[in-house]
Amino acid sequence: MIKEVQQKLNTPATGKPDIAFVKAVARWQASYNLFISSDREVSLKNGKTSMVYPSTGVLNPEQLSKMFPTGLARPETAAAYAKNAQALSDQWASLATKDKRLKAVYSLLNRLLAAAGVYEPEFLLVNMPTEERGAFSPQKWELALNSSLFSRRQVSPEEVDEMLTTLYHEVRHADQLMQVLRYLAGRGMTVTQIKQITSMRGKQVQAAMKKPIPPGSAQGIVAREWFESYFGSQRTYRAMVLRDLNMNFDAAIAANTAELNRLQAQLHLINGQLKTATGQKQSDLNREKIMVQAGINRFSRLLAEQRAKRDGAYPAYLALPEERDAWDVQKQVARNFNFRPETP
Repeated sequence: MIKEVQQKLNTPATGKPDIAFVKAVARWQASYNLFISSDREVSLKNGKTSMVYPSTGVLNPEQLSKMFPTGLARPETAAAYAKNAQALSDQWASLATKDKRLKAVYSLLNRLLAAAGVYEPEFLLVNMPTEERGAFSPQKWELALNSSLFSRRQVSPEEVDEMLTTLYHEVRHADQLMQVLRYLAGRGMTVTQIKQITSMRGKQVQAAMKKPIPPGSAQGIVAREWFESYFGSQRTYRAMVLRDLNMNFDAAIAANTAELNRLQAQLHLINGQLKTATGQKQSDLNREKIMVQAGINRFSRLLAEQRAKRDGAYPAYLALPEERDAWDVQKQVARNFNFRPETP
């Protein structure tokens, strides 16, 4: 990997992380504008953000993916797709039937898969909520798009644009996973071992075996981060993030807020009654007050946890290595298109 970086940065290809290497990396980090490339900024340790990477002289997998773009992350691939997708978007209203629209998108998809060298997933139209555009299923190796966009007569240009950028985003996940499989092949694993680790079907694994990625290469280091997130050490964390993302926190928060308000009103009533209560009545009210206060404390803690999870769910999802990358390449397409995708 070090030699690859040295050659990329036009420094002596010694294969050693010498001072010249560190300085060249730091210069690249300070010059790579993430805001221009991906419409986002880097979060710094001091809580601030920056449009460029910190000049540490040490490259992480995200930065290597920018220095050595692969598959759908290649600028020329994104530009070519944007040109073809723009033409399809302009024609959408004239494609009067579901079959014509499906055929046009399928043709666009096949060109995209060929450009990325991705084993073809099964392409499906699925009933989804109106606001959803599509999704990719790794284990099933299925790419699903919202069927209503193909069957409805009135589909806005914005909906078509978002669907076509979503298509690129979701195919990038297939692209990532093909690279993960190739990385595992590069580690010397057999088809059987890879299938056991990933629960992936045999055909895409066999296709990956033909093009192994050296684990120590820049591409291998990037693919390893995706592997760890999908199937490795970060798998449990990823599942938790996706669970929180799909959880209806607003409904639970509304219900628990109503219960907290009821308990607080009950406590207010008890405090009012205690002003005049004596004897056994006073003892009963104090016992009831303790129970109500315990309920208030419990629901207050629960609401704080739920609000924190709700507020942190989407940022945590966007920070997953595979999602960070897929959103970045989706925005590459948007830069070459005369529309903007949904901002995450």
